Amino acid sequence: MPVCKKCKSLFPNRMKVSGFVKNISHRKYCFECSPYGKHNTKKLDGSCNFRMDNSNKDCICKNCNKEFIYNRKSGNTKTCCSSCRLKLRKNITKEKAVKYKGGKCSICGYSKCFRSLDFHHEGEKEFTISCNYYISWKRIEKELDKCILVCKNCHGELHDKENK
Repeated sequence: MPVCKKCKSLFPNRMKVSGFVKNISHRKYCFECSPYGKHNTKKLDGSCNFRMDNSNKDCICKNCNKEFIYNRKSGNTKTCCSSCRLKLRKNITKEKAVKYKGGKCSICGYSKCFRSLDFHHEGEKEFTISCNYYISWKRIEKELDKCILVCKNCHGELHDKENK
């Protein structure tokens, strides 16, 4: 008889499932730890932060410690929730865009933190660069060519001059 790797209990080699007798001798976990057909056997040994008390799909995000339900189709992974993945994607896109524009403020030369740098549109704006992480890089480059890279202080001064 096989032994469950999680709860160390014995379970039979064959069992009736959905009206059919199934050979389950190859399983690593019993049906209580890993229900039949749920495909949730990855890292059940305690190396993952799965919660087994009420649902097999509850996870805790490693970044924000928020509990979420894992759904492959909604864009999250088993270790990171979709909102944290969205923030990461936005930061990657902005960092790439800042490097494309030279990496420093075109007025004062500030370059300590890329989050403190903005894109000031000089022509007509098609979309806001910082919010569009899902647009292709070619379209973002086209929009970046209409912008100058400035720090937040210089950006405020530019808008102040435009409003006066």
